[in-house]
Amino acid sequence: NGTGPYRPNLPDIARRRLKRQALWYALNHLDRTDPDRARDLLTSMLADADNLTDRAAALRGLVGLASLSTDERDTHLDAFYRQWSSESLVVDQWFTVQAVNPLAGGLDRVRALERHEAFNLKNPNKVRALIYAFALRNPRNFHDGDAGYGWLRERIVDLDAINPQVAARLARALIVWRRHDARRGAAMRGVLQWLQGWDLSTDTREIVDKGLPSAITR
Repeated sequence: NGTGPYRPNLPDIARRRLKRQALWYALNHLDRTDPDRARDLLTSMLADADNLTDRAAALRGLVGLASLSTDERDTHLDAFYRQWSSESLVVDQWFTVQAVNPLAGGLDRVRALERHEAFNLKNPNKVRALIYAFALRNPRNFHDGDAGYGWLRERIVDLDAINPQVAARLARALIVWRRHDARRGAAMRGVLQWLQGWDLSTDTREIVDKGLPSAITR
């Protein structure tokens, strides 16, 4: 996991980030060629982690293994939540780990997590950890069909009445529609057009209007 105890200084942070990146490349290969070894490595990394960043990275890698069964994945996630349920920042990471998981079925997982006892739409940190992470950091699932766009439209409307600043940030996931193929771009643009007809807050309307008729670059 490291060459010494966790120290939150820049050299250590950079070294750990580089190590994690190298590990993911190796694990992607191992998941196809030696899934048992990949599972063992990540399980050990999770058990030995001495800081939140490494802990969340190990969990993310473990539950992202294609070779892991649904039951095994749920077992690891449930155990992690039970252990850290009293730590709000760790629970945020737990939500994000699942939100960015590239395995198929991402939207269904996020919808289920929206009903979880620890999720609260009125808590900006929880919204960022789950909804924002899925829409902005999981392109494979968010852009898989049109369901993700309809789901995000609903969340933008819900959040606009609660926290317009958060809703506006979410709308940024749609205003880059020109970067996508014709089908996806048209679907994203259609959501923006629908939102234009809604009674939006000033913050959210500003972002939606920027996306129509032309997109901006972030």
